Amino acid sequence: MSRLTVSSKWLLCAGFAASIMGAGPAAADSLLTYVDPNTGQRHTYTAATADFSLRQAGEYLTISVQGRDGRPPSTSVLIVPPAGQTLIPGRYYEAQCPGFLFGRTPGLVVSGWTGYDCGDDPGHDGDESWGWYALRQIQRDAAGTITGAEIAYSQHFNGPDSPAVVGTVRHGVEPLSFVLNGLVAPDTYSNKGFYGDTSFFALSGSTTGVHFEVAGRRDTWSVGIKPPWGQTLRVGTFALSEFADASHASVGVDGEPNGSSNGGYCPSVSGSLQIKSIGFDAAGKVTGLYAIFEQRCSADAPQSLNGVIHYRR
Repeated sequence: MSRLTVSSKWLLCAGFAASIMGAGPAAADSLLTYVDPNTGQRHTYTAATADFSLRQAGEYLTISVQGRDGRPPSTSVLIVPPAGQTLIPGRYYEAQCPGFLFGRTPGLVVSGWTGYDCGDDPGHDGDESWGWYALRQIQRDAAGTITGAEIAYSQHFNGPDSPAVVGTVRHGVEPLSFVLNGLVAPDTYSNKGFYGDTSFFALSGSTTGVHFEVAGRRDTWSVGIKPPWGQTLRVGTFALSEFADASHASVGVDGEPNGSSNGGYCPSVSGSLQIKSIGFDAAGKVTGLYAIFEQRCSADAPQSLNGVIHYRR
């Protein structure tokens, strides 16, 4: 796998992107989460509580979610790229109902939560919708057929300032993201989430230590993880110190937020690391990681640094 150098200003090339997105076999993973604009209530469904399906017609992609035994939800999210384009990871703004597209406007239909689709409800014309979607991931087979995708979306019907249904749906792909929140250095604070629509990711290493890197949203970050002496990285929870020893693991976060060379380095003076999932190939090379960490960069740091890594779990 190509290595991402976080100090470089020329990070992203086509070869690097291909090597990242094609790394390792992906298993199906399904999730629907949304906030009802009428109640403000958040709803979450997984493959354990609902049935997910994916349908493709040309470059029209629909992910449908049906609750079991007639229970909620009964929801579908349909996305369409701008005219003449194919669906690729990225952000698509000014989305409207597909039957009312103008120029290079993308299409979006979030149906089920209101009981009507674009243009089907009396008093709501299809061109009276406003929205956007972020295609965080898309997976195709050798024939070009879409086999999985992850979509974040927002759509509202009663004017651009009316309450919107906002959520995320994922099916056939695994989580791929990095979230960092807290104090990295005395004058460097981060509160960002990185996903496939904005960022590239890399993971390298073995059972004796791994190195995770991300570039996107004007930032570059790297996270180095070492197990306690004499141990290998495995599922479990570990106490942290600045340097790994017989009873502590270590996590070091290094970054250049907002494209600056004056970023921060945060060694794990104290804190905890939870590895929820980690995978290796036959040669012992890391293939996936799901890890959560909370650490202090110094003994007198006023605030902790929290991070979550999802990479080909």
